[in-house]
Amino acid sequence: MPEVLKTLHQTKDLSHIELVMTDLYPNKEAAKKFNNNQEDKISYLETPVDATNLLSAPKGLKTMVNSFHHMSPKHARKILESAEENRQPLLIYEMAENKIPFLGWLIMLPIGLIILIIMTLFMTPFVKPLTWQQLVFTYLIPIIPICYAWDGQASLPRMYALTDIDKLLKGLGKNDFYWEYGPAKKSNGKKLGTYIVGYPKH
Repeated sequence: MPEVLKTLHQTKDLSHIELVMTDLYPNKEAAKKFNNNQEDKISYLETPVDATNLLSAPKGLKTMVNSFHHMSPKHARKILESAEENRQPLLIYEMAENKIPFLGWLIMLPIGLIILIIMTLFMTPFVKPLTWQQLVFTYLIPIIPICYAWDGQASLPRMYALTDIDKLLKGLGKNDFYWEYGPAKKSNGKKLGTYIVGYPKH
């Protein structure tokens, strides 16, 4: 999101936008890192925010990026209901799209894990900042590549497909609140993940 904010600040009339990061279990070290610099218009809220109760969140557009798939259907529905009931604008984006049947995912899992592990080995030298711990647990004891690969692969079947989103939104959108969802697209028109956006009409 800090990178997204930089892009927004380069857009005309959007240089005033601020980013407030939140978590159900705030990370004190991350909060200290982001709150020390007041000039970048980025802050980290040190009090817990429950996404299923958006009244506890700061004012403005609420965003969930590559995190919605961590929510169970019950909690995912509560998040959407909370946005509508409290008339809070909400943008959800998932970079991947769940198109592969579960059996196909299982068959392709070993190949996917190997590819991601190899990618990690090549990507690590370009990480900033790069610590000695990262080097040790990447090349000598490859815990990081294995965890990274599994996290990436395990997330795919958890992603909500468009048909799943249709079910999650069933019955919503009746309180003068607008919902839209579909494949997200890059500037060249190619699809890249899925999005859900909701906001009050008035």
